Amino acid sequence: MNDEPSEHARLRAMLAVARAHREHERYHSLLKLEHAVSLRRDANTLKVLADRWLEAGTGPGSGGAGRAGPCGGRLPGPQ
Repeated sequence: MNDEPSEHARLRAMLAVARAHREHERYHSLLKLEHAVSLRRDANTLKVLADRWLEAGTGPGSGGAGRAGPCGGRLPGPQ
């Protein structure tokens, strides 16, 4: 009896490896894409917030009430 795998069995094994590799690559590609989408969403949120601060004149550096923050304009720690 021949212990070597048949040509058909070797081809099926190579196909299974190729399929697994393709799925692995697809997973990692989508992971990077989802991370990029998340970063873009966060960046857009920050842009909208900055625009609102500029319109209201209360953002950091505007000299308005928003500048005081939770410490009343003072830096925390020993003075």
